[in-house]
Amino acid sequence: MNTDPWVIRTGKFADSYWKNICSQISQLQTVNLFLAYVQFVDDRRYLGKSVGELVRMLPDEYPNAFCFVVDDSTFTSAEDAIAVVSFLPDWNDELDGFDWKPHGQIDDNQIRQFRALPSAIQRIQNNLSLANMGFEDFANYVDEDGVFRK
Repeated sequence: MNTDPWVIRTGKFADSYWKNICSQISQLQTVNLFLAYVQFVDDRRYLGKSVGELVRMLPDEYPNAFCFVVDDSTFTSAEDAIAVVSFLPDWNDELDGFDWKPHGQIDDNQIRQFRALPSAIQRIQNNLSLANMGFEDFANYVDEDGVFRK
């Protein structure tokens, strides 16, 4: 399985809109020279699913603890804000590590999210994938409307 995090379409919008979002994410971010290493997933079984349903549907071999979701809220937002979703498992003191569960068993309280502009996805993906920064490092810097724009 490809180890790149997924950008998953759940919204019921025109294919042309989806292609536009994919193009925006795929563009080189010229300020910091970030390029997104993602896999675009347009699978009809994910259409209309909530974030919790979506996370629990991910294959157990999905290699990341985060993904990006292009949903109907992305389509209706003025800036095409994409959901950045983390489903990091709980820390287990007895194991002295994370208590990894199959995706189908992830609780809603383990799922966190914020929204980000398509132009920020490259930076977020690069830093989360390399563990240079954590989910909270981005989530703590969203604007008042819950969107990361930096």
